[in-house]
Amino acid sequence: MKKGPHLLPDLPIDDSTVRDAGLTVDDIVEEFRSRPRPVEPLATPEPPKETDEPIKEVPEPIKKPPKEKKPKAEKPPKVKAVKEKKPPKDKKQGKEPPPEPLEEGVIDLEAFDAAFRRTRIQRRVLKERILADNARELRLARRNDRKISRIRVVKIENAVGGLPIPESAKEELAAEKAKNPVGSRFASPTSNALRKVRIIYRMREDRRLKQANLERRIARLELSVAARMTMAFLFSLPLVIFALADSFELPLPELISFAANPRIHLWVTLGIMAAVMLAGYDVMISGIVNILTLRFNADSLTALSVIPSVGYCVYCLVTGEYQFRPLCAMPALAVAFSLLGDRIRHSTYYRSLRACIKVKSCRTVARMKNKIGRDTVYACGHSQGRERFEDGIFEQGPSETSVAVLAPLLSAAAVFIAVAASSSELGDRPPFLWCWSIIASFIPALGFFICESLPYGLLSRRLRKLGVYIGGGNVLKKLSKPAYVAVTDSDLFPEKTVTLGGLKMLSSDAVHAVSVAASVLSASGSGLAEPFIGAASTLFAPIHTVTELEFLEPGGITGVIENRRVYVGNAEFMRFQGFEIPPNIRLRTAVFIAENDSLLAVAAIRYQVSKANEYALSLLVHHGYVPVFATRDFNITPEFLLSRFGLRKGEYLLQDYGSRVALDTDRRELDCSGVLVVHPRLGYLTASAQLLVGARRYRKAVFAGFVLSLLSAMIGLGLGSLIVMRVWTELATPLNMLIYYVLWLLPPLVFGCWINKY
Repeated sequence: MKKGPHLLPDLPIDDSTVRDAGLTVDDIVEEFRSRPRPVEPLATPEPPKETDEPIKEVPEPIKKPPKEKKPKAEKPPKVKAVKEKKPPKDKKQGKEPPPEPLEEGVIDLEAFDAAFRRTRIQRRVLKERILADNARELRLARRNDRKISRIRVVKIENAVGGLPIPESAKEELAAEKAKNPVGSRFASPTSNALRKVRIIYRMREDRRLKQANLERRIARLELSVAARMTMAFLFSLPLVIFALADSFELPLPELISFAANPRIHLWVTLGIMAAVMLAGYDVMISGIVNILTLRFNADSLTALSVIPSVGYCVYCLVTGEYQFRPLCAMPALAVAFSLLGDRIRHSTYYRSLRACIKVKSCRTVARMKNKIGRDTVYACGHSQGRERFEDGIFEQGPSETSVAVLAPLLSAAAVFIAVAASSSELGDRPPFLWCWSIIASFIPALGFFICESLPYGLLSRRLRKLGVYIGGGNVLKKLSKPAYVAVTDSDLFPEKTVTLGGLKMLSSDAVHAVSVAASVLSASGSGLAEPFIGAASTLFAPIHTVTELEFLEPGGITGVIENRRVYVGNAEFMRFQGFEIPPNIRLRTAVFIAENDSLLAVAAIRYQVSKANEYALSLLVHHGYVPVFATRDFNITPEFLLSRFGLRKGEYLLQDYGSRVALDTDRRELDCSGVLVVHPRLGYLTASAQLLVGARRYRKAVFAGFVLSLLSAMIGLGLGSLIVMRVWTELATPLNMLIYYVLWLLPPLVFGCWINKY
């Protein structure tokens, strides 16, 4: 028999197998030595070839048994942890069979991990879906502003719950539901009340979209104005150097000197003025349009000073007359300072609008509808809506209204004097454009552009640190009149400043006494509710529903709890109701608790006065405002205010208990007046006081700055008239005119910085 490798069949080795294959022992040993390592699956055995020896018939092949993995000879076998196999799935239902019940005290960690993984995957998918929806809405909003509002309204309507309905629409909706019950065949698919709700939400979404678009527009405008303002100041610098060159003997090249080469000097001046006009193109366009429509403002005065100066340069180049030197530095500075004022306003508007859009809940400081006598009452309360916050941005400020009246008179006087000077028969008659340019250069005083914007920007920066955002200078003007200021419990004593000092039981247990007192005070909305609710949670005392709640004089609250009349008040109130107070109790700030005819307990209250609130009250009193207390805390009395805040009678108004509660109820919902108070750092009372005092100082600063700027323009009109009449030819040098023009800028700067000195 011919021998070769791999001749041994893949069968169990026994005597019969070796004998049937016709192999010897040497063949078997050689076969095992020739096999490669590691062990690989054996190849299919070749059929035996013909030999001289007779071959017996091979029986039918035996069925192959499962292969057994043999460990390697060189390396020891690795021991692997046997994992528990998962139970097979049910093919009919496609779900795993229920797990076997665990022993008591055993936690199924695998089920917990699986549930956690499923929840995490669901959250990730939901987050991606929400982000995709928001991106789609933003793309649609850029194409069509109104389309995003319809999408959001549909989402609100289809949401499960969470759709707040106004009180006015609830009754109508209930009546329609009663008229057309559920399952009615002819029920209206969309009720009138729900349609009103949709209209309200659509208007709110449109208003929010308008605010967002306005914010982006003002942000772009702020960057543009900042760049153009810098360019205007840089281009004005060469013109100032030209004006000061002769007086200070500055080294100017002869090529651009007016004495050596007047034509080139005029061309250079004209080019610089063109660059300044291009940097302040919005100022020039606004001024010219307002002149043509007879709606004068500060930009109109700027345009009327630039046009004659440029016209005189063109006139000299055309006619070749170079007798009088042009003065273009003052109109260029007017354009630059006009852009400076716009930049301050736009920067403040942008920050206020951004806060209005991003904030979710805020308060506002506004006038209350009810008055005390004929005097206005300012209050800080929750805002009913912020839809009209940006309206104050487009309103004219206090100085712009006055400029609209005085600008036509000053402009007409300048033209009239220029015509008179150019037609005079005394001596050499100067050109009309030169006379007009000199007179018109003094009229747009630099204070006109910053007397309002600078105080507004500085005050807004100060109030922004306190959490107060202002929507325009006209809003501050409305809040500047001295009047009453409503002060509530939360204004005087914020959270965690009123604590429970002790509790003395008289005829009941502590749990019952604290429970009824916390229930009544919580229903009344008093500032004393916080310490009693905290004590009730500590003692596990329940909070009951209170009916027939009343506020009684001289300082107490009563209500019915489970057919029992409960009284909570001060000592004077308890004596007035007929309860006997033990003589050894002499607490000034105490809360007495009574039920039916028995006195249950007396609690000592501790008040922690904030220095910021004490300063805020003194600040209001010092600047002419009268604090009127709208408090529901019956412990606030004249003696308490004198000992804790140092307020004397006559510096505040403390009405009877019922009037205080009514005033607190009226100030809870206010119309947004253009002021947002967002989480003030030092409390709402400090923020309101700083705002009102700042508004009063703002009005004074704007008025003083405007009056002095107007005085500067009127005196400049007279000086310009004397110059063109050839009366002060020696003193009317470019240096003197420029110094006069810039020095009148100091008063508005001083008043603008004074506004924050309080």
